[in-house]
Amino acid sequence: MAGFSPEQEQVIQAATAASRLTHWVCGPLAGADAWVVNGQCAQHLGDGRIRIASRQPGERSMQLHLSGAQRPVAFSLPLPPNLPGAASFDLGVPESILEAIGVFEFVLAAEVAQFLLAGQIIDQQEVLGSGTYEFRAKGHLIAVVDMKGDACVLPSVRPANFDVAVWTRANHDHLRIPRNFARASLALLMWRYVSRSPRDLLPERYRSGPIYFRRPPRIDPVLVEEEHLLVMRDLAIRPASYGELKARLGMEDAVLTRTLAALYYVGSITANRLRAGPTSVAGELGRAYQGPSRYAELRSGRVTLELAELRHLTAPAPITLA
Repeated sequence: MAGFSPEQEQVIQAATAASRLTHWVCGPLAGADAWVVNGQCAQHLGDGRIRIASRQPGERSMQLHLSGAQRPVAFSLPLPPNLPGAASFDLGVPESILEAIGVFEFVLAAEVAQFLLAGQIIDQQEVLGSGTYEFRAKGHLIAVVDMKGDACVLPSVRPANFDVAVWTRANHDHLRIPRNFARASLALLMWRYVSRSPRDLLPERYRSGPIYFRRPPRIDPVLVEEEHLLVMRDLAIRPASYGELKARLGMEDAVLTRTLAALYYVGSITANRLRAGPTSVAGELGRAYQGPSRYAELRSGRVTLELAELRHLTAPAPITLA
C-alpha cells in the first residue's frame, strides 16, 4: 500500500480479510503481488510514472513506474488527473475495496494455483521421487509435474480440487497439456512457495551439520532477496552450520530457516560435502584439487588470509545470473 495513513491501511486490511479465496498480507512494495495506491496523494508524471506523497510519519514520497509493474494496481478515489483507465475503489465503501481485491485475485489466479500445487508437491515429495506425473481430480486433469523440469496447473483450480485429486505417473512423451494451463519451472514454483509459506520446511539435517554452497538459484534474479545473497556469500566463503550462520549474519530463526529452505528446494545448498560446487573461493584457491568437493581440501591457512577481502563480496562470483 502506498500513500495511505495508518488508519486507512487498517480499513483496507479489514476489507481484504473478508476474501474467501486468498489470505492477503501487507508487505513491502518491492515484493508485493499487487499495489493499492491512494489516488488523492498521487501525481501523474507521464509515461506511466506517478509520484506518491507519504502519509506515514517520517516517510518520504516515492515514485512508481506503472508501465513496468508486473502486478495489478488499483487506486482509491479520487483518481489523479490524466490517469485514464486505472482500476479504482472507494475507500469509504468496504464492498468496493473487496471488489478491487476480487480483480486482483482474478489476475493472479495462475500464481495462486501454482502456490497450491507447490504445497502438494512438497507434501508428496518422498513418494513422488523423479519422473513426470499427472494430477487428476475426479478424472479431470488439473496439473502436470515434471520433477526435473516444469510444472503446469489449471489456473482456476481451488484447494478443494486438490483434496480429491490423485497423482499418477505419466509418460512424458505422450502428455497433452492444455494450452490454458499455467506453466513455470519447478524451481520457480518451489521458490515462491517456500519463500512465503508459514510452514517450517527446512530438513532437520540442515540444523546440525555443515551446510555447503552448491550453485546459484536458477530463477529470475529479481526474486533473489538480500537475505538469500547474504547466506550464499557466507557459504561461498566457507561451509557453516545453522548456528554459525545465525551468529555471523544476525538473522532471526524464522528468517534464516525460510531463507535456507528456499535455497534448499532450488538446489543451491547441500548438506553433502561431495555435492558442494565451485564457488568464488574454490574457483581461485582450489584449482589444484581434483576431488569431488571443491571445499574439502582447501588449505585453511590460505582461506583465512583471504576472508577479510572475501567478506566484501555482495554475492558469490557465480551469481551473475546474466
